[in-house]
Amino acid sequence: MVLGGWVLSLVATAALFWHPISSRPIRGAQLLALAGAMVAPLVLWPRSRTIRAASAAALIVPVVLLALPAREARVSTLRASSVEQMQSFEGVRYVWGGEARTGVDCSGLVRQGLLRAALRRGIRTLDGGLVRRAASIWWNDASARALAQGHLGQTRVVMEAASLNSVATDRLLPGDFAVTRDGVHALAYVDGNRWISADPNLGGVATVRTPTDMRWFNVPVRIVRWRTLDS
Repeated sequence: MVLGGWVLSLVATAALFWHPISSRPIRGAQLLALAGAMVAPLVLWPRSRTIRAASAAALIVPVVLLALPAREARVSTLRASSVEQMQSFEGVRYVWGGEARTGVDCSGLVRQGLLRAALRRGIRTLDGGLVRRAASIWWNDASARALAQGHLGQTRVVMEAASLNSVATDRLLPGDFAVTRDGVHALAYVDGNRWISADPNLGGVATVRTPTDMRWFNVPVRIVRWRTLDS
């Protein structure tokens, strides 16, 4: 009975994390499923020292990482890593509300870029500040419009432009992103004249070079920067 419940929790955990759409209830369910998957082995094999040690580590390590003090992060490295993470989604299908390899939308792509970069860098350098930043981005969902409005104090508007075809790229940093003035779409700056986004019109994540006749590049935009990536 308990073994069957544990197997079921593992299947549920995998399904929840595979599901592309993310929301507060789904994230809560993911945490509960993970907790169940980690605690069940203690009930199934209470006398196994290996199981006890593995379960304890699985529970304690995340708490320790979150509790570590913040360190001075190398912003240029983090910025480059966030762009690389977004580029790793190239070709992933567009799914409204998606934030996963199985489907992502425009704001999800921008959020995943910094989330994954901060988490990896935070674990590698034992920087609790970056780990907490990644956790905050994961837990607090945000639309493109919210990101352009300083979502939870995490972003700021750098400038406004008539269009991405006319924006002065010498004022941009890799990892900056543009949000159309109507708040419908977000595109992230890569370098030179290249922008990456999860584009519903293209059906997935793609990089586009300016100038172009595509709709998103010919409308007014706000250029936004993550405060974590501010130089």
